[in-house]
Amino acid sequence: MMRRASLFLLIMLVFGCTVGPDYKRPVVPVPKQWSEAIEAKELHLKALPDKWWQGLEMLAPSAG
Repeated sequence: MMRRASLFLLIMLVFGCTVGPDYKRPVVPVPKQWSEAIEAKELHLKALPDKWWQGLEMLAPSAG
């Protein structure tokens, strides 16, 4: 039984990752450089309240 399990595992390791004989990686257009830069000022992180997590209390399940 252990021998069959080992053989099965070996077969799965060897052939399990085979994609196929005709696989060709697709061509994906990737820009050489980002078209625009985002600065930290533009992210509006300062608009968040200091204790933003306190607003999540209403999402907690009630005990009643």
